[in-house]
Amino acid sequence: MQPRSAEPLAALRARLGAWRPGSLVAAGALAADAARAHAAEFPGCRLELLTLGTGERAAREALGRLGRFDAAVVSGIDAPEILGRLRDLHATRVCALASDAVDPGSPRARGLSALGFVRSGEPLDSGHVLYLFDIDHYKRTPDWLNARHWAHPERWDKERW
Repeated sequence: MQPRSAEPLAALRARLGAWRPGSLVAAGALAADAARAHAAEFPGCRLELLTLGTGERAAREALGRLGRFDAAVVSGIDAPEILGRLRDLHATRVCALASDAVDPGSPRARGLSALGFVRSGEPLDSGHVLYLFDIDHYKRTPDWLNARHWAHPERWDKERW
């Protein structure tokens, strides 16, 4: 049997292996371990380990120094402002490992869903859940959003708008 931290670490590494980001930012202990392992496996990957201080000001300063990355991996961070900023300004894809969001109705799970994160599979045996955000798959195009429902050139000379 694997230690409790091995399973979430393996899940984070598997996600990074599937994404294969060329640049990566990590925040949190497990996320940093997974990011280091990924960078060792892919030597061309640019890695930034983010240490968020204990105060809000320190966290803002640390985030202010970041650039743009292909992916972000987060573990043990319970601040929606940080997740939102990583999602909006710093990474195209974000993987968040949450230990208190196993129940989909929990406040933490609802908060992650409100930020656009999608639960990835079933909870791990360790009690962690992966939540993912990928801007390329954020919103599916609805059926009604196409030219068939918007433009009617055959009626342009018949109707006044």
